[in-house]
Amino acid sequence: MQSTWQALIWKEAREHRWKIAALTAVFLGTLLVGIWSIGPSPTVAFDVADGVLAAGVALAAGLLAIGIAAGEQSAGTIGLLQMLPTSTRRAAIVKLATAIAALAVPIVATLATVWLFAQLVSADVTPRGRFCGIENWYLARFAASWLGGASILLWMVAAGVNRCDEIRAAALGFVAIVFSWGALVLVAYLCGILGEVEVNEAPGYFMATSMLPAGILELPIDAAVHDAWEQELLSDRVTTSTSWFAVWLGTIWPFALAAVASHAALATWYVRRFGRVVPARLQTVESASAAPVRTAARADWLAPPRRSPVASLLWKQFRESAPMAILGAALIVGIFVVVALAAMRDAAGLGLLRREEFEVLALALWAYVGAGIALVAGVGVLMDDLKPELQTFWRSRPIAVGKWFSVKYAGGLVVTMIALLVGLIVTWSASWLFAEGGVAVSAEPDLPIIICMILALQAAVYTAAVAAMAWLRHPIYAGILALASPMVFVLVISPVANRLSSADRPLPEILLGLAIAACIAALIAAAWYAVKHDRGWKH
Repeated sequence: MQSTWQALIWKEAREHRWKIAALTAVFLGTLLVGIWSIGPSPTVAFDVADGVLAAGVALAAGLLAIGIAAGEQSAGTIGLLQMLPTSTRRAAIVKLATAIAALAVPIVATLATVWLFAQLVSADVTPRGRFCGIENWYLARFAASWLGGASILLWMVAAGVNRCDEIRAAALGFVAIVFSWGALVLVAYLCGILGEVEVNEAPGYFMATSMLPAGILELPIDAAVHDAWEQELLSDRVTTSTSWFAVWLGTIWPFALAAVASHAALATWYVRRFGRVVPARLQTVESASAAPVRTAARADWLAPPRRSPVASLLWKQFRESAPMAILGAALIVGIFVVVALAAMRDAAGLGLLRREEFEVLALALWAYVGAGIALVAGVGVLMDDLKPELQTFWRSRPIAVGKWFSVKYAGGLVVTMIALLVGLIVTWSASWLFAEGGVAVSAEPDLPIIICMILALQAAVYTAAVAAMAWLRHPIYAGILALASPMVFVLVISPVANRLSSADRPLPEILLGLAIAACIAALIAAAWYAVKHDRGWKH
């Protein structure tokens, strides 16, 4: 007979196995497609692996985090978990350990693929590791990726624990990460310690940095500096206790201890709060004569009902999509302000004082943050409505399935895109306030094409998330599958465009736009077919 721990481990292993497989497939697919599209050389493999690990680990950590923070509540199984003859803290411990261990699998698979590729091509091109004195590139990348991803995961689970669904958990996690970094940069800006400062000059700043999400990766400690500090620590010149303390601050250990303490506190917060039973409210029996009066009073503030089903659906979808869209715009503006403050304090360190550089920053934030928000918003469009109890209800309403799907899809897309564009406009306008000079990027003739391409890719990610949710009916799996949607552009559209174009006859941009539009149309058709015929994965 299995013990309680064994049963919980078996349960989490069963729930995470397909997540691990999907994440590994996305990591390896992106790596191989990147190597194939750029050029099969060891240097390209290392560069592509750096990009895959930098972006993929953060997204994978977020998806795993919202799954263990709100998955039981979203699936309605938290009550069953609370009825087990054991504390829910045990389940939380197993969930957290399983998610952190699962995060290591795609990292190891990516690094193993790069090592195998380098051995097959050339074994003498491995770059040097640059993380906490680790010389080996593979070990350095594994340690940095896993520790950074685990840090993001712990921050997101602490912020999103016990939320009613994964979308709200993701929103709170994003807010916690951006707010924590923004608060540190603002305090450092006011204190005048931003920029290229030494660790022993501002130990408190770097101590706080190590406590933040993936902050340990931002410490200015590499192999050469670590070796120099070790030499000074062992030399005879260090005689006083103050000197010993100053040299000790130049090593990794105080910051590692601070990081461990802060993240242990986050893990403890999650474990203690997970599955907490909220006491039920005491219900009072009201008299039959007071019931009509109370009901009428409650109905006074309600707006009159909508005159058409389409207007009702649009109002409902706006209320559902607007919070995440507004959060995306706020994240774009917030990150831009944080980076701008840091740039104004130390122009030599970050090199962001010219107008065109601020405008490029605004475009980059809109592109990357917008893609992440579009993914989450696309998953949320059908997440609640495809649950059995709600699906039975809306299918009984006097509205066609095609019209219902079209209104929800288009309404969520328009709200999300408009809010993200507002964030771009605000940051683009703010670049004129922060900058001291330079040539505006708006003078570039290709700027409208770049903006249209980013809009198309964000719409493609949103549509891929909607289609994945329609077929998989699970937000985590849908999010993982939607992560692979940019691979379609690299694997299909980009190689075809390169083969059809040449130096003297470049391929018109309209053809690339039509290719992306065809992909979006195919995804819309797939999602509509799954919704109309209820062909999604029943689990």
